[in-house]
Amino acid sequence: MIIEKDEQERLAWKFQEEVDSLTEQRDLEHKARVDAEKVVKQLNSELQDVKQAATDATRNKSRADQLARELAAEIEEVKDRLDEEEDRARELQNFKKN
Repeated sequence: MIIEKDEQERLAWKFQEEVDSLTEQRDLEHKARVDAEKVVKQLNSELQDVKQAATDATRNKSRADQLARELAAEIEEVKDRLDEEEDRARELQNFKKN
C-alpha cells in the first residue's frame, strides 16, 4: 500500500499535533502534581503548627488549673487562719469583760 507524499505529511502533522498535545497535557499534570505537593507540605506544616499550639494551650491550661487549685487552697488556709484569729479576738474580748 503506497501512501502519497501529501497523505504522509498530513499524517505526520496530525501525529505531531497529537504528540504536542500529549506533551502539554503531561507537563500540565506534572505542574499540577508539583503544586499539589507544595500544598500538601504547606498544610502539613500548618497542621504541625496547630498541633504544637494545641499542645502548648493544653499545657498552659493545665498549669493555670494547677495554679488555680493552689490559690484556692491558699485562700482556704487564709480563711481558716482568719476564723481562728476572729475566735481568739472574741475570746480575748470575753476575757476582758469578765
